[in-house]
Amino acid sequence: MIRLFRWSRSRWDSLNLRRKLSVAFVLMTLTPLVLSSVFTEWETTKLMRRFVFERNRSLALNIAHDVDQLFAEKIRMMKVVVTDPAFRSMQVDHQTKVLQEMVANYADIHISVVIDSSGRQVARSDGLPVAPVIDYSDRGYFAQVMQNKKTAVSDVLVSKSAGWPGVVIAEPIFGEDRSVRGLLVVNIGLSSIIRMIDAALVDQQSYVYVVNKAGQVIIHTDPLQAKPEALICGGPAEKALAGETGWLEYRCDGQSILAGYSYLPNADWGLVTEHTLASAMAEVHDVQKANVFIIILAVLLAVLTSLSIAQTLAGRIGEISQASLRVAAGDFNTRLAVARSDEIGELAANFNRMTEQLAQRTADLCASETKFRSLVENINVGVYQASLEDDGRFIQVNPAMVQMFGYPAMVLLLKVPLREIYFDETDRRYFLDQLQQYGFVRHHECRLRRYGGEPFWCSRSAVLRTDNDGGATWMEGVIEDISERKLAEELMHKTKQDLELQVAERTRELTALNEELHQLSLSDGLTGLGNRRSLDELLEQEWKRARRERSEVAMLMIDLDFFKLFNDTYGHLAGDECLKTVAAAIRRMIQRPTDFAGRYGGEEFSVVLPTTDATGAQQVGERIRRAVESLAIPHQCSLLGGVVTVSVGVAAKVPARDESVQMLVEEADHALYQAKAAGRNRVVLFGGVQGNSDEKGNRNDGRPKNALDGTT
Repeated sequence: MIRLFRWSRSRWDSLNLRRKLSVAFVLMTLTPLVLSSVFTEWETTKLMRRFVFERNRSLALNIAHDVDQLFAEKIRMMKVVVTDPAFRSMQVDHQTKVLQEMVANYADIHISVVIDSSGRQVARSDGLPVAPVIDYSDRGYFAQVMQNKKTAVSDVLVSKSAGWPGVVIAEPIFGEDRSVRGLLVVNIGLSSIIRMIDAALVDQQSYVYVVNKAGQVIIHTDPLQAKPEALICGGPAEKALAGETGWLEYRCDGQSILAGYSYLPNADWGLVTEHTLASAMAEVHDVQKANVFIIILAVLLAVLTSLSIAQTLAGRIGEISQASLRVAAGDFNTRLAVARSDEIGELAANFNRMTEQLAQRTADLCASETKFRSLVENINVGVYQASLEDDGRFIQVNPAMVQMFGYPAMVLLLKVPLREIYFDETDRRYFLDQLQQYGFVRHHECRLRRYGGEPFWCSRSAVLRTDNDGGATWMEGVIEDISERKLAEELMHKTKQDLELQVAERTRELTALNEELHQLSLSDGLTGLGNRRSLDELLEQEWKRARRERSEVAMLMIDLDFFKLFNDTYGHLAGDECLKTVAAAIRRMIQRPTDFAGRYGGEEFSVVLPTTDATGAQQVGERIRRAVESLAIPHQCSLLGGVVTVSVGVAAKVPARDESVQMLVEEADHALYQAKAAGRNRVVLFGGVQGNSDEKGNRNDGRPKNALDGTT
């Protein structure tokens, strides 16, 4: 993993700026897009699953209600019929006529018959002759009615007389003594019930079945499944027969099933609607395909946009880079055109100022280096710069070094690996270990090889040089022949001192310039507060943090009252001094390290207060208002006491998931508008009570004593 990281880091470092910017922009675009797509897919799947659950539950409840109402309607009608005295007296002709009217009025009744107490047929609705040989006493509903003297609803049965499958409802016919004289029986066609169920189905992917109290399928939208021996897989039927209504997910035959269930009290049945998870998710899969297509288009758009932005930024930065190379090559007359007012324009202006300073300092340094070089080149001690790698080489050597090693030319010495000049490898390792551990080595005596391999004793001293990040990069040192130790030591001390001073000075200059460039990019040049860029970045960071932690974040918008009149009266130089003084006062009122103050633009300032509620933000705003007022900066055109004052708008909120940070900025800006409209020199909370008085005598109704229109 570490090796892979290092390889990736090296590949990234090898890319030019244009490619890095392109990759970065594409990643910044694609990352939220992909995350959003994954989240959307997950939410869609969850919502679709719940939708199917609710639909199946509702479907089961509605179908069960409709079927149960069908039975209830027939039961109510039958109870009315059996109360007819003529019908109760078992007058066959009258009963036949009533049965025929019953079938004529109800299309779902296939046939109706009257059975006597012995189970024999005595009347029927179809006009066919009565078949007394047909015995109904073996039917379950007959025995149930005769025993309980209550209405009975059968499972799906086949009519003995007509051969039609249907559901039988049997109603007792009582005599005067409350004995059961017979049964009124109606056969509701199974096809009628199935048509009712089919009409309620919303799609062809769902199926419905009915089970009796024994858990057997008696009705199924798939006729092949309606078999008495077909027991139910799973638990929805059990819950329905228990009188419950709801939904659940279970597995059957290797499939995930989404089921809804309900109870039919009149028939003592359970009704179940089911939908396979695979068919329910078919619509989600279509959405997923659409998302893939959208992502592809977004990727293409992101790549094209990123390349365009990268080209623009990298082009300008490339100009600065080329100018830097020219400066590095010694052309200190190089200048950049400052045609932009953004950060890149500021960078170009700073670059020009840096170049001017470098030109002057380089001229001074050249004079010093000329003196130093004359000393180095004429000293009888070897002076060098060398790399630290195992196969490193000399970077620079003086002529005395070449003469000391006996090489015919300097270029030959510069090509020799450092490990080859040592007579003993142990000396080389000791020297490098001491250098890495302490940063320097002094008077290390060892034997080195001259040109041709002849060893000679020398004394080595060296210092480790590092870059701005503290990483070791090279070493600088001297080598002297021990025979001339005294002279070499004196010259070495002087040479080393001058060299360290020069390098340290240049390092300090470069460090100061880099820090200056960094501060200029994030600070307002006039007030020293954060600029708009740093303010926007910090506000966005705090908004995201507050959203994660569900904490409040507050923002103050501060505007100098009547500042345009101040500039017109006292001049822009005085206006700048006024802005700097007010900025300093605002900075003093910020008490926590996490609080941030910046210049929003012109005479407007902004303060960001993390983990601060509206009350705390108001208090900070009031402290700032009082502090500015107490400065007593003269302002003869102000109608608020003749001194410079500020109006403050306050907004604080806990960020919602779908809210952007711009909402907080707009609320603070609106509160600032309210403060100015209410008379200025006041603090107004967004959504709070207005009209508070201040120390300058403004009215409590939110209006100043005098109003000055058209000013800020």
